[in-house]
Amino acid sequence: YLYSFSDGEWTYINPNESYNPGSLIKVPLLITYLKEAEKDPKLLDKKVLCENFGYLPTQTYETNSINPGHTYTIKELLHYMIAYSDNNATNLLNKNINPNNFKKTFTDLNIPEPDLHDWNYLINAKRYSRFFIVLYNATYLSRSSSEYALKLLTECDFKNGMVKGIPATVPIADRKSTRLNSSHA
Repeated sequence: YLYSFSDGEWTYINPNESYNPGSLIKVPLLITYLKEAEKDPKLLDKKVLCENFGYLPTQTYETNSINPGHTYTIKELLHYMIAYSDNNATNLLNKNINPNNFKKTFTDLNIPEPDLHDWNYLINAKRYSRFFIVLYNATYLSRSSSEYALKLLTECDFKNGMVKGIPATVPIADRKSTRLNSSHA
């Protein structure tokens, strides 16, 4: 699925094919926290103790992780979750989010809400793209919150997915600013 931010044109292959978003579910979690922080500016500075992790899905990629026994701010946990794809940070954020607000992020964007007790949530690429579109256009979050989210996304250190197959000369995200530099997502 390709979407042009400059003119709203899009194209796709197998538009009705749904998939389990896996780590991509972290983007709506990020958006939910930033939406809540707009109402409560102290939220991102809230400190959370990282206890033993318990069972987590297999982590296939991770370069940096939070540690049990340490305290982290919500802002730090969001950074670990997005920049390092840390499932431990994600788990801690999941435990501290209002589940109704998380579901509301989906329904506000006209996306079917996930069943928080079912790991088999499916979504198609066109629907999922709405998360990026509202960040790029700053239509769901404030401009500063949207730009902060986009900045975090440019810090993602995972380079073995779709980025691996794209030549280095093709801009994916402009790391000098928080706006996407390419016309496609």
